[in-house]
Amino acid sequence: MPTTPHVQNAKQPTRAQAIEKLADILTDYRVCMLVTRDASEDVLRGRPMALRNDRFDGTLWFLTDSRSHKVDEVEQERDVCVVISDPSQKRSVSVSGRAFLSQDRAKIRDIWTETDTAWFPEGPDGEHVALLRVEVTAAEYWDAPDAKVVQLFGIAKAYVTGEPYKGEGAENAKLDL
Repeated sequence: MPTTPHVQNAKQPTRAQAIEKLADILTDYRVCMLVTRDASEDVLRGRPMALRNDRFDGTLWFLTDSRSHKVDEVEQERDVCVVISDPSQKRSVSVSGRAFLSQDRAKIRDIWTETDTAWFPEGPDGEHVALLRVEVTAAEYWDAPDAKVVQLFGIAKAYVTGEPYKGEGAENAKLDL
């Protein structure tokens, strides 16, 4: 059941606004960390991946080699986490979902760029070129204000009052999709 976004301050987006904000943030970034579970060692593993979405629609796409260890991991444990953090923009996103291997050649060609040839010299129709499709089940984002003055004032206020810093002007929303 969808949840209402949880927001730490007075700026409370509706569910639709929170999904739109999530889509905007995800559209701005191409590199993220994909975290999988290696069941054989019972350990979490993260690696940088190139996010291949033009617009977020509930699914995240990544090019991969079908022989890679991460493919073995998601075939054993489909639950994954995708993390984006940009300290310069004061934005972070954590996305949870279920990962699946896809050989959809039309989708591969659709998201292919010339740069991909560095990893896959055989081109988009290469035997081992594949997709990881992550069906998003939940997400959370944090978007802090750009104004350092606002942040410094909030930190100073917390120090003086003894109350925890709440991130005045910051937005945080949790979504189940």
